[in-house]
Amino acid sequence: MLRFAYSATCAGVLVSLPIVVSEASAQQQSMQLPELVIETEPAPPKKQQASTGKSGSSTKTRAEAAPGQVVVTPSRAEESAANVASAITVIDRTEIERAVGSGATVADILKGLPGLNIAQSGGPGGETNVRIRGADSDQTLVMIDGVRINDPASTGSEFDFAVFSLVNVERIEILRGPQSGLYGGDAIGGVINIITRKGEGPPQGFAAIEGGSYNTFSQRAGVSGANGPVSYSFGAFNFRTSGFSRFDGGRENDATEKQAFNGRVDYQVAPNFSVGARLGLYTLDAELDGTRGDTPDYTERTLIDGALTSRLDLFGGAMRNTLTLYANQADRLFFACDNAACSSNTTSKFKGQRIGVELQSDFDIRGDDRLAIGGRIEQLAAESRDTSSTDLSTHERYDVTEINKSAFAIYTFNPIRAFTLSAAGRLDDFDTGEVIGTYRFAAAYWFYETGTKLRASYGTGAKAPTIQQRFDNTTLFGFLPVSGNPDLEVEKSRGFDIGIDQSLLGGTMDLSVTYFNNDIKDLIEF
Repeated sequence: MLRFAYSATCAGVLVSLPIVVSEASAQQQSMQLPELVIETEPAPPKKQQASTGKSGSSTKTRAEAAPGQVVVTPSRAEESAANVASAITVIDRTEIERAVGSGATVADILKGLPGLNIAQSGGPGGETNVRIRGADSDQTLVMIDGVRINDPASTGSEFDFAVFSLVNVERIEILRGPQSGLYGGDAIGGVINIITRKGEGPPQGFAAIEGGSYNTFSQRAGVSGANGPVSYSFGAFNFRTSGFSRFDGGRENDATEKQAFNGRVDYQVAPNFSVGARLGLYTLDAELDGTRGDTPDYTERTLIDGALTSRLDLFGGAMRNTLTLYANQADRLFFACDNAACSSNTTSKFKGQRIGVELQSDFDIRGDDRLAIGGRIEQLAAESRDTSSTDLSTHERYDVTEINKSAFAIYTFNPIRAFTLSAAGRLDDFDTGEVIGTYRFAAAYWFYETGTKLRASYGTGAKAPTIQQRFDNTTLFGFLPVSGNPDLEVEKSRGFDIGIDQSLLGGTMDLSVTYFNNDIKDLIEF
């Protein structure tokens, strides 16, 4: 038994004064020197052309979201970034398209953001995780359009950004600090919400072909638009590189291939009723160097994510009801040599599924005051098997299905125009049998004359032990038995932050200073 629990406290001061820097770079600089570039892309809509982030040619820098931006992650509803009491960063469409055009991955774009630490093992095919404010990567909740996509079959339910490609993405919102009061488990460190593009205007399309050293080639294309009540947006991406050996002295190149597709269709059935559908498919095949040398290890990974949504507005729009049906599945395969000569090997397969339904109702109470209530039922399924080449035997590590239920509410109100208060609470009924309540309070005051915002928040968090942590049955190094612990307790946290955001030089520069403290108990480690 190698799993145990302990407590950890993380505190720090973040001072972010971003200035103009070069464009985000791909993982290997030598891969970015293009030999061939053929590209034609439309300009983004006018309302999206004001960049608020760091980029190669932009004079706007990024610490926090610009006051005029509209965000959805902090309160689960559209609101101005000026009223947000949490530390939030928004990477908009202009930044994303500029970075993708230079060969950057999502990990490259997230690097250098305040409070984020990116861990990547190797090159483009290496596992890539994100930690927020010192919390573990499995305490970072990752969502697409508000739907969580963390892998329930991974050790801590973390999300591997290596398989994800920036296709058809409108913007990325990064919310730092404990958010379990809003989003439940996995949100102890913070939330990354990837928002897909909604089609609008006349039909438009783009196509790009790029090439570089190490036989690196990528192609991407997309089309979007609207026709009456129907809007659509589709994008596709293909990437291939022969790579090189990441093992010192190795001679076997480690190739990587990635493909991605994302499509979204929205239909305005009536003035107060709309429906939408979204589908994403992401694949990754990568050769790896094993721990025993320049061996022919490799991995295959697939992520399928889809959602159906409907929205019904009542009482002249004062009540908005959103129903979301969603499902996603992550498949991972690892082929690893058991020795340097690779005379024997082990193939490990993991499959994680998430199926759920969520209902949220938003109410306009008075002026800008809003109340949101909702609930979710979600089924998680995870399984893993190891197959050895020595005797072709298959060892089942775990195959478990569980159901979690939750209810939440958040109230946001403005006593005066420049002052915003919010209170959120949530109950999670985990399959472990525990019912955990979490909450979050936040406040922000905006000095419009000087472009200064003061903010503070306090929140609690909870994360249930994963299926692998509770039921795994395997061995390390072929002889050391490791088993899960069904009696593991829920991780619990509490944390606060105090910060100031200052706009400088007419809005071309932002200064952000934040002090935060996170205290996590019953932390589960492998």
